[in-house]
Amino acid sequence: MITKKVKIGIIGTGNIGTDLLIKIQRSKILECGIFSGQNSNSEGIKRAKQIGIPTSSLSIKAIEDNPECCEIVFDATSAEAHEIHAPILRKLKKYTIDMTPSRIGKMCIPSINLEECLKEHEVNMVSCGGQAT
Repeated sequence: MITKKVKIGIIGTGNIGTDLLIKIQRSKILECGIFSGQNSNSEGIKRAKQIGIPTSSLSIKAIEDNPECCEIVFDATSAEAHEIHAPILRKLKKYTIDMTPSRIGKMCIPSINLEECLKEHEVNMVSCGGQAT
């Protein structure tokens, strides 16, 4: 049975975003529809281009301009940037996984409250330890 993969977007092409991109590449159910940051010459953008992932240096604007590029957005930028991104993603009706320490959205610790977090439109991964889990 062939199942259509769920398209995700990643905002933030630094270490956390790039690590997430590599993990998504191994997923049987997720695929990256956009990998977007602010620096078109970042190592993350270069790596994504090498493996054929659509990239942009327009950050969240890439998703605003092409909302069908993804259903789920991982924000791997900064807490300050996520304060700007959160209302835009809410307006676009994107399920958002906040990888920043912004504390916006339901705090998610997958081994404790994953089921209730799936009912939210935005979750926050709490900390680097929470993200690793």
